[in-house]
Amino acid sequence: DGRGVSRSTYRDGESFNVACFVQGDVGRFTIGIEDGLPSIRFSDRVHQIFHKNISRSVVVKLLGRKIRYQALLHKVYSLWKPSGPIRIMDLENDYFLIKLQSEDNYVRALTEGPWVVYGQYLTIQPWLKLFSPGQPFPSSIVVWIYFWGIPSFMYRKSVIKSIGEIIGRVIKLDDNTESVHMGCFAHMSVVLDLNKPLI
Repeated sequence: DGRGVSRSTYRDGESFNVACFVQGDVGRFTIGIEDGLPSIRFSDRVHQIFHKNISRSVVVKLLGRKIRYQALLHKVYSLWKPSGPIRIMDLENDYFLIKLQSEDNYVRALTEGPWVVYGQYLTIQPWLKLFSPGQPFPSSIVVWIYFWGIPSFMYRKSVIKSIGEIIGRVIKLDDNTESVHMGCFAHMSVVLDLNKPLI
């Protein structure tokens, strides 16, 4: 559609720049202790490159039905309306990894749902280094939560965010909460770990 979308495996361009690596970054092959399996050791710098490279990425999965790459691509453009090109990688168990160019596009994708495709809920979560596509269902989701009855003297952005962090990582405070226009409640978007109790 002329928007520069690529079905990338993250081996090209900024996504996998071999020039970033220097001698000593990749360690020698070693025999791992656990189960006697071979392992590869990387320097901390390589891990930093990988993590930076995958920043502003989300993992999505359509619950209740499968969706093909091209269909998801068009739906994502229609729903999220990103300001720049995106990259999508299909993973195991019908997960997709989507890399967005800007922080605004990233936050919008995470917080302005719920997103519905073909009448089914498109789950979305930030990419985390511990994420495994081997799990059949998402282990975390992004939700909006309210905190009621917060005393006015505590109504400060830093305090509100700290309270939200008790539930999960705070992605966004809504405009009224962030600008302290409505002191009766706080409204924020957080990453909810489905494997843990709420409190």
